[in-house]
Amino acid sequence: EEIKQDLLNGEFRGAKKQALVIFLLSSSKTDFATGESLDYFTEDKDRRVQLHHIFPKRWCADNKASHAAIEQNPEVMNSFANLMPLTSASNNAWMTRSPGTAIHHFTIAYNETDPRFANAFIDQQMFEVLLQTEPDPMKFWEMRADRLAERLFSLQYVSKKD
Repeated sequence: EEIKQDLLNGEFRGAKKQALVIFLLSSSKTDFATGESLDYFTEDKDRRVQLHHIFPKRWCADNKASHAAIEQNPEVMNSFANLMPLTSASNNAWMTRSPGTAIHHFTIAYNETDPRFANAFIDQQMFEVLLQTEPDPMKFWEMRADRLAERLFSLQYVSKKD
């Protein structure tokens, strides 16, 4: 629960923030929007990897009156539960679009075997929340924070193979 609350906190600084950024970057091997491999060492400006807001800041600002969680705590939009690595080109194409609009733009269809979903810690239930005409960002962030927290919690256990 503590890890989940950390992932929903949009005001992180310092070493903890750096650790969570490294976790997100190292977990994501593919661009969620295109399904292409991410290259963290490219010099190509369109292929550079950036952390992108799934519910963009502008979308959150424009829709905060409809979402008490954003109105009461605007920093929640900067939480790790709302971030994922994308290439610069994908980030620019997603821009301020709602997740559902961006998903339709990129013609993304949920497929359990597509690694971009597991890499982004997004299951079918979360994907369906993103597709809604009037999505509930807090519901999505809570579910994604749960999934991220489970993975982070499991990383503390090291097993020895015999």
